[in-house]
Amino acid sequence: MLFSELDLVKTPRLNQTPKTRILSFSFKPSKFLLGSILFLFLLFALRIEILKGLGNFLICETTLPKQMEAAFVLSGNSFDRANHFASLHEKYTFNQIVCTGGNQIPDMKSCCPTTYECDFTQIQMRRKGILDSILKIREGTSTKEEAAIILSYCKKNHIDSILIVSNLFHTRRIHGVFSEQFKKQNIHVFISGAPDSKYEEANWWNSENGLIALNNEYIKLLYYFFK
Repeated sequence: MLFSELDLVKTPRLNQTPKTRILSFSFKPSKFLLGSILFLFLLFALRIEILKGLGNFLICETTLPKQMEAAFVLSGNSFDRANHFASLHEKYTFNQIVCTGGNQIPDMKSCCPTTYECDFTQIQMRRKGILDSILKIREGTSTKEEAAIILSYCKKNHIDSILIVSNLFHTRRIHGVFSEQFKKQNIHVFISGAPDSKYEEANWWNSENGLIALNNEYIKLLYYFFK
């Protein structure tokens, strides 16, 4: 029996394997390599601005009024902070001057076992010619602890405007720790940063001390953010 051509066309083939369409993605190494080189070139070309930006972000000073009720010089880096406050003392008026800090300098324990960082700050202030009464609070081993101590002192003594002196690279963190809780108590907080004598903040990357200082400060910012 003969089959028509139409029948032959419609008759399916047995054991026919269906065709599978394979999707392929073309990867062109030349474009990826060119983009990477361009990105690295831009980073290199803008490296100074990026490094400056990392340092500038940490600096958060405020404009100071002519007179403030109290000035608090936080513990740490007593030499630079006392020197910076001495320069401010020539331009601004403070009813009270307070040095804080319950830390002891490890290397000084052998010769000055009862001397704290606030004591060294006061000593340097005297050397810079500040003859005003200087109160020392030998308490506080961190920025948050010192903030709580200062807030309690201000509430007890009805102080509503204060100056906080720390290192320049610390001022962003100081602003974050102090501003909110003091604002709730209607206490105006002004912040001034002391330049570090071991490096220049404007080109911190040229100094090992500057690199360590910036690295430590960003770690502290991250720590305080999650704490």
